[in-house]
Amino acid sequence: MIAWLRTTSPPGQYLAGAALAYLIVTAVPPLLLLWMGVQFLGGGILPLDRSGLAVLGLAAVAYAIFRVAAFHPGYRPEYRKWLAQTPWRSGMPLPLGPVRLVWQDALFVTILTAMSLLHDGARPLSIPTAFVTGWLVAAAAILAVTAEFRHAYVLALGLGGVPLLWDDPTKLVVLLAGLVVIGQHGLGVSLERLREWDLGILEHQTLLHLSQRGFQEAARNRLHGWPFDRLAPHRNPYALSTKSAAALAVLAGWWWFVWVHLMDAAGPVAPGAAGMTVRMATMLGTMAAASRLWGYVWGYAPPINLWGRLATFRWIIPRYDVVFVGPLLVVLLAVTTYHAAVQVQLHGEVVSPLLVAAQLFIILTCPPSLDRWRLTGKHRIVPATSTQAGELQQTL
Repeated sequence: MIAWLRTTSPPGQYLAGAALAYLIVTAVPPLLLLWMGVQFLGGGILPLDRSGLAVLGLAAVAYAIFRVAAFHPGYRPEYRKWLAQTPWRSGMPLPLGPVRLVWQDALFVTILTAMSLLHDGARPLSIPTAFVTGWLVAAAAILAVTAEFRHAYVLALGLGGVPLLWDDPTKLVVLLAGLVVIGQHGLGVSLERLREWDLGILEHQTLLHLSQRGFQEAARNRLHGWPFDRLAPHRNPYALSTKSAAALAVLAGWWWFVWVHLMDAAGPVAPGAAGMTVRMATMLGTMAAASRLWGYVWGYAPPINLWGRLATFRWIIPRYDVVFVGPLLVVLLAVTTYHAAVQVQLHGEVVSPLLVAAQLFIILTCPPSLDRWRLTGKHRIVPATSTQAGELQQTL
């Protein structure tokens, strides 16, 4: 029985830490109040603090993420490389433990659910929903990384329905059950393609290495000093096709609709508080456009400065100033949409998701692409500080 439980059990120190946090949150406040002489309703019985429900919910989410992150080869480079060199095939048990849901998970969730029912105001589906949601998020993330985009996209869309159906347990259970089936199938399909995964982008990301040695090795592989870091023939790993950009824009609009619905701020757009969601969508799009512009021009200066433009009457340099077109379109779309919505009295629940989707689509697809800009743009490559601290290194 113990060996069966250890198949998916987190390390003992994590379980002890979670138990200690639960005891502190639930026991310490009532004991302090009792020590201070505060009398409780119900004959002096110490009530369990409701914040204990939050601890149990976080424990369920943490366990769900652990179940994927600790056992999926995509999250563990050395494990993946070793597994690819063995006769292992999809359908066989994974050596370190299962990634997909098993009966041990049901037992763990049942224990947490039983503990949650000791608290006032607890709902039977709260803990199972928290666990399944955490597992689906972790599964969707690794499915996207391993290029199983269809399953990941469906999971991302479906997860938006969880808060919308929170007050309808029957529909919520049906939705989560369907998403679990899709997630289980997607993980199986992804593991079948284990030897085809291209996860080099993760291995070279310094921030994803938790150990100091891994961080230093990843940084050493990326940094060569100025100007070689800028001149190196690397490509943008986040380039998207028009179809993928449209899909992400729809997903962003859908999640914005979910947020607006939960905020209950879907009144007609007006200059006052009723237009809050549209104004926030405008601000979000403007910030995203500014981030895109920053990514393009950081380290890539114009061929002549402002005074040079004025002196030579070259006020516009098309092959450089083209990077400003996308951000300006986003700002123009946002301002126009807001004023049109105010005049026609459209509902923010309809306008703001469409605005978010349109802004993101422009940001992701407006030419030039980052690769084309870096290779063919009319600019000067200049040193610039960066998080890798390599741009200021002078190479002799």
